[in-house]
Amino acid sequence: MEKVFNALRCPDEDRVTFATFMLLEEADIWWNVKREKMGQNAASLTWEGFKELFRDKYIPQSVENERERAEKFESELRARIRQQVSTFELSSYKDVVNKAVVVERGLNDTQEERERIWKKRNRQAELQNKHGRNTESKPKKQTTVNDKTQHKDTGHRADTCPNRREQQT
Repeated sequence: MEKVFNALRCPDEDRVTFATFMLLEEADIWWNVKREKMGQNAASLTWEGFKELFRDKYIPQSVENERERAEKFESELRARIRQQVSTFELSSYKDVVNKAVVVERGLNDTQEERERIWKKRNRQAELQNKHGRNTESKPKKQTTVNDKTQHKDTGHRADTCPNRREQQT
């Protein structure tokens, strides 16, 4: 951002507004929360003050600090995401954030697929009920032929055929 601001000769009083406009995802959420906490002081925040806040949040002072930030972020993840992210043993804050985003997308996609399948099944059941089809199995009517029981639905069977005895005699 500094390079862009310098190239455009952007005045210092506009830099915070332009820089925060460009923030995405987690950084944008961070800024909205930070600005809300600052209240009216946010309007008077200088470019240098914003850079200091941003660096404190996103740029580690040392490698150990980076590892601590990564562990802290990981520990605050939802359990299902944390369980999957922790298996990668990432020490970079950026890597932990990126992996958490990927895992969360995967979980969301899986949940959306489940919901889509569930809705499809419910729609099919509603259509079947709407068209008068009973989803329960109906008991089959029985008739007796020569003391043997036969289901009407099964059709003509050789072992219960009355003509078979006549042919054998």
